Amino acid sequence: MTANAFTAGRERYYRRGIARGDGAPGAELTVSSSVPGVPPGVWHGQAAAALGLSGVVSDAQMRALFGPGLHPDAEEIAARELGAGASLKRAMKAAALGPAVPRLTEVSPLDREIEQVMEQVSERLCQPLTKAETKDVRMRCAAHAFEAEYHRAPADGAELGRYLAARSGPQRRAITGYDLTFSNEELSLLFALGGPDVRRTVLEVLAQARSETLAWIEHHALAVRTGPGGVAQQRAEPGLLATVYLHYESRAGDPMLHEHVVISPRVKGPDGRWRNLDSRLLLRDVVAASELFNQRALELVCSRLGLATEEVEVTPGQRPVMTIVGIDRRLRAAFAQRSHAVRSMAESLFDAYRRRHGRQPATPARTRLQWQATVKTRPPKRRARSLDDLLADWRRRAIAVTDHEVVDHLLATAQAAAQARAQAQPAPAVLDIAAAADEVLAAVTERRTTFRRRHVLAEARRYLMRTLAGATAEPGAAEEITDRVLAHGDCLDITPPEINPPHPDLVRADGTSIYLPIGSATFTTRSLLAAEDRLLAAARRSVIPPVGRSTFARVAALHRGPMDAGQRALASSFACSERLLLAGLGPAGAGKTTAMRLVAAAVDAAGGRLIPLAPSSRAAKVLGDDLQLRAHTLHSWLHQRAQPADGKQGTEDFRLRPGDVVLIDEAGMAGTLLLDRVLADAAAAGAVVRLLGDPHQLAAVEAGGALRLISRAGSAVELDRLHRFRVPGEADASLVLRDGDDPRAAFAWYRDKGRIVAGNHDAMSDAVFAAWAHDLAKGLSSLMTAADTATVTALNARAQAWHITAGTVDTRQAAPLRAGQYAHPGDVIVTRLNRRRMLVRGGRDFVKNGDTWTVTKILPDGDAIVRHTQHRGRIRLPADYLAAQCELGYASTIHRAQGMTVDTSHALASARSTREGV
Repeated sequence: MTANAFTAGRERYYRRGIARGDGAPGAELTVSSSVPGVPPGVWHGQAAAALGLSGVVSDAQMRALFGPGLHPDAEEIAARELGAGASLKRAMKAAALGPAVPRLTEVSPLDREIEQVMEQVSERLCQPLTKAETKDVRMRCAAHAFEAEYHRAPADGAELGRYLAARSGPQRRAITGYDLTFSNEELSLLFALGGPDVRRTVLEVLAQARSETLAWIEHHALAVRTGPGGVAQQRAEPGLLATVYLHYESRAGDPMLHEHVVISPRVKGPDGRWRNLDSRLLLRDVVAASELFNQRALELVCSRLGLATEEVEVTPGQRPVMTIVGIDRRLRAAFAQRSHAVRSMAESLFDAYRRRHGRQPATPARTRLQWQATVKTRPPKRRARSLDDLLADWRRRAIAVTDHEVVDHLLATAQAAAQARAQAQPAPAVLDIAAAADEVLAAVTERRTTFRRRHVLAEARRYLMRTLAGATAEPGAAEEITDRVLAHGDCLDITPPEINPPHPDLVRADGTSIYLPIGSATFTTRSLLAAEDRLLAAARRSVIPPVGRSTFARVAALHRGPMDAGQRALASSFACSERLLLAGLGPAGAGKTTAMRLVAAAVDAAGGRLIPLAPSSRAAKVLGDDLQLRAHTLHSWLHQRAQPADGKQGTEDFRLRPGDVVLIDEAGMAGTLLLDRVLADAAAAGAVVRLLGDPHQLAAVEAGGALRLISRAGSAVELDRLHRFRVPGEADASLVLRDGDDPRAAFAWYRDKGRIVAGNHDAMSDAVFAAWAHDLAKGLSSLMTAADTATVTALNARAQAWHITAGTVDTRQAAPLRAGQYAHPGDVIVTRLNRRRMLVRGGRDFVKNGDTWTVTKILPDGDAIVRHTQHRGRIRLPADYLAAQCELGYASTIHRAQGMTVDTSHALASARSTREGV
């Protein structure tokens, strides 16, 4: 099942392309028809029944409902009211179905600024602007906005043009409907090649599975927004206003039995009034609903036709799909023209993405590229054909790739295969809920660090399909497994506490606040948190380095080819660092592969072995080719490493010895538990682990992945030559300072650029504070740093006093912080201890060491409401955490500043400052 929203005006596509209704007349199931076209659409849903809508959908009804959002019988209602003498306004009000479709005309802030400037210029010139003048105004406004956002001028016209295109765009349009498409490849094959009775059974199964899924959506996935600005989310009354359209083929002419369920966004709120659907809940629950449809469709068809199912991997690396056993694979291939075209196009798009970005596309990127492949390979709508013609064509094509025997006995062969499977692998007589919960929880946590009920429910339904192999599950089995998972001893509820206490009038029937999204309770596992702790501990643990520095220097001197200081530093750290676990970050094109070749040579010279691993087979192949070594996927490596423990003979490729280096590329794409297993295995063998990733992949692990945590712990070397510095020469200067190879030249570049100012301690403290205040006055975020805690404390107190004098801090409320400091509303504070269970941004982030926050409110019990200075997420920090783990955040020691993100930084160095600290 898939879901897509469409906007005002797009309903014409559905009226023309889907709701043709030019096939066999009536709404009854059709197993044979010589009339070209498809059956007409029919009404569905409790809301439709309440309005007295049933039977065939007319074009006028669809136009009224999915266009302006009126009652489907708006024309009749308005005509009746006008005939009774009502005014046009009263007649239209009677035909309305809730609020009118909003006419959204919001434009971007940049577009608004451009419009205002163009009006001012036009008034000053007393004439309309020419095309050249309009372009000049747009580019000038874009340049001004660019400088305000990035604090620098655009590099060239191309960069400015890209910025203008990204910040301006078309107006938003109101959503007037949602298209839920229900299809199943197994049902399509049986419908295409089965007899009339089989086709009738398949149509009945499709209708029943779809109806049960829509009933689940009506009771669990419908919500409305209420209150000022729609701040509250409440359950809607169960009831959909939907139309159903049955289709037989794909655009490529393959059998694809599917139904388009076009849903109106009109639903009734808890007060009985018609309102607009809050689609957030519906779209979030699409996966759980889709798995329900798949489960019921296969259960029904297997029970009625005596069939069984099995898991088959269709796309490597993706979830396996359930197929009916005993159906010839050649038939699937013959009827997969559209799938093959989409898959081939998707693979080419994935390859282009990897070449362009130097990494595998993450899940959001893969989804976008998959959709692009679907659109690019979509052929035009075919000429309408009758069902009889389609059936004859499909039979001819099936016989061409197999023979008459296979096609004529398709059902009998599948039934025999089902009986053989039942004898060899009988389905469990009684479902073990506890064992099911363990397996479902393991499957969920393998893919997610945090999860919600809907994720567990979808996985529970997949488990039932996989385990029962087509047998019908007990009603409510998936829900029972889900409840058991969420009550599991390893499952941990990390839902952030509500900032304000709940009010009896502002809670839903389940006791949750109407101001919290439905189903927002967030969970993780204690095992995952323990794995994260072990990874962080490994990033701090010292072991014997795999390569001595003299050996590395000798190998590096023999290395051929260009290598800058950053690449050399990365290679040196990976080979000679004493850390058990170390990460290297660098963008595509920064030379990570060249550096890893040097690491491999150095490890080999020291008598060890570099073992390259990657999350996927494709990534492992690319890595192995680049390093000219045999690379493995993480799963295959761990599987082969476990062979000797099972009494099987392991190969030399999978041996680990002290001094070996396990290199994991694209580490941001690897799961935390998987990395933990690799680390434990390597540590037991005396080897070390090195992670390699792209900073652009950090977004893929934003929900708590390991790479970000390790980099924040300080065990990361970054190739920042290409992306951190914009001033020519600064990247090389920073690397010279970091390496310390030439102490005399370390500060030469900074001195020549006027970046270094000398004086006594008091004068330099004044200079750092003045520079910080100057940047704040310009609207920049800034940080003062010093080598010692006493200076930092003095700078923080001075900065707080400056804010109090400026009136930006309210001293009427205060909360104690560590070291005798106090925070007031308006102050900036910094958290000093990771609190994985304190979630913000709906579970996408948590309170971390080095995060800076603005205090917005001090509560009577001493707790504080704070807002993150970067992503703006809010959270309530307990008073005891504030007093023990929080400080003022205007100044920091050099070490504690690691990981903070600001526009500018001003450092106070002294004789006690080290080269690393500077």
